[in-house]
Amino acid sequence: MATINWPLTLPVEVLSEGYEEELANNVIRDKYEVGPVGLRRMTSGQPYAVSFQMLMTDTEWATLLAFCDDTLISRSLAFGFPTTGIGPTASPTDEWLVRFLEPPRRQFVARQRTGLVTQYDLWLVAIKFEVLP
Repeated sequence: MATINWPLTLPVEVLSEGYEEELANNVIRDKYEVGPVGLRRMTSGQPYAVSFQMLMTDTEWATLLAFCDDTLISRSLAFGFPTTGIGPTASPTDEWLVRFLEPPRRQFVARQRTGLVTQYDLWLVAIKFEVLP
């Protein structure tokens, strides 16, 4: 269990479209004077990359930025991310130990209004994590 966790005020619902997992390259290639290249495993545990998108409001985006800059000291620390809703075997108590591989990015999706008053803007936020062993 991580000592720093994803803020409870941020969404955990990951959009299935655009979700990707990239396996770690955990193989060392050795060249010999004769014969084929030799392959061997580097380590027993290797981080792998996960990228996905989620929807956030302006307030949630501001919370994410504060979490990245202040709590994670400019995204340099690892933290627990709940895996609820990710994959067929995920349970509500599972979490990944992750750190950001890239700064989060956002793209405008829609503006929610009531009459002439803007209630909130909705953003598509792209996140790329390194899942630690």
